[in-house]
Amino acid sequence: MSIASLESAAEIVPHVSLQDISFLEESVRRADGGFEGIKLSDGEDDAPTEFNLLVHKDLESLRFRLSVHVATDRGEIRTDMAGHWKLDQEYDVSDAAALEFGNKVAVFALFPYVRESVHRLSLRVLQKPLLLPIIRQGEMDFTAAGTSTAHESADASLQEPIKDS
Repeated sequence: MSIASLESAAEIVPHVSLQDISFLEESVRRADGGFEGIKLSDGEDDAPTEFNLLVHKDLESLRFRLSVHVATDRGEIRTDMAGHWKLDQEYDVSDAAALEFGNKVAVFALFPYVRESVHRLSLRVLQKPLLLPIIRQGEMDFTAAGTSTAHESADASLQEPIKDS
């Protein structure tokens, strides 16, 4: 018996169900200038924000890990979220289809948690709330950075900076 293949996000969607979304990391470090003497960026209005998407697929599931690192002159924030989708039977999901599903489905399932985490941590520790912009499909598009079929990593950055709320 051969295993059916899935070649696009549209083909994957009817065959998956979301099993879990969880935090893998939430951390914030305040740059207390008098003690550390560091400056992480030129200003909070143009804080560098880096995103990374890791993709893991096997015959029974798809897993995605969305991480963000925000650096400002007040400190830095890291948040790492994971989502797990279970396939309804064994499928050979192509690398391109897994990454497309990541961009069109997984990022939008995980991003609200990442956005809330950055806002909450910045308010609590940096004492100045930062808010990641709302994203629309296509505004944050990850592209494959590796060639492994077991783990794909992808990078993207937002076109607009985070804003003080």
